[in-house]
Amino acid sequence: MFEKIEEVIARNNLKYHVDGSTLKLKPGRGGGTVKIKYDHATESYAYNCDEYRLILASFLMFSFAFNRLFQPEQQLWSGALTGLLFALAIFGLFQILLAHIQILDIKTQLRDVDIYLKPDF
Repeated sequence: MFEKIEEVIARNNLKYHVDGSTLKLKPGRGGGTVKIKYDHATESYAYNCDEYRLILASFLMFSFAFNRLFQPEQQLWSGALTGLLFALAIFGLFQILLAHIQILDIKTQLRDVDIYLKPDF
């Protein structure tokens, strides 16, 4: 079921784990995890980069950071915490971007072996 995908992943020296009909892939150091699922009914593959979870986490971090900017008490901690929250939010958005760029490369290589991935929301 995942033999051709495992060959492509092995060529790229990526870490992965197969769990039933799901293959969990770690594309790189900064990128998030990518899940490739096999649907037995339609015999197709779908991928998910967990972008909704990362977007929600980044939105919450931006919200907390902007909220923290307008609290005048504890100025030193407020500035440090705001900077940390902004950094975490930007890192989450960077993970989404990096995972999608890396999955585009993998999708191109998988098309060469006649496997087509569709987005799974």
